[in-house]
Amino acid sequence: MSCNPFDPNLSEWNNSYNRSIIVVVDRGHAFPKYVGANNTPKNFNLFRIDGYLIVAGNKCDYLLIGCTDKTARFIELKGSDLEHAALQIINSINQLSVQIADYTLHARIVMNKTPTTKLLGTNYKKLHAFLKGRIVVRTKQMDENI
Repeated sequence: MSCNPFDPNLSEWNNSYNRSIIVVVDRGHAFPKYVGANNTPKNFNLFRIDGYLIVAGNKCDYLLIGCTDKTARFIELKGSDLEHAALQIINSINQLSVQIADYTLHARIVMNKTPTTKLLGTNYKKLHAFLKGRIVVRTKQMDENI
């Protein structure tokens, strides 16, 4: 079962999965890495946002859509700039809001380095409030049950 709320012609980075592990990592890098454990037989679609769904401006890297539970996980793999990562996810949500209006939104930020400051910036706070806390930040690798 595929769940593609976007133009089907943009299928170059649209992969359907029902396998037990979904790994998201930028080509040629071991970290940062997102690992979703699909412990039940759910279907997911993984979209490359940067350069495919959105070609201009600040945008995050990936979008993992849960077909069964209608979830949308915006995934940003980042060096150490948490504030910029939050901005990229905010912009991606804004640009794709019509297509994902029926989905429960989540943000996942996986950083290669620990953020240099412990202070949370305006973009992070705005994203956290908008998503009602459905944001998770990890360093190096994020593992979660999806």
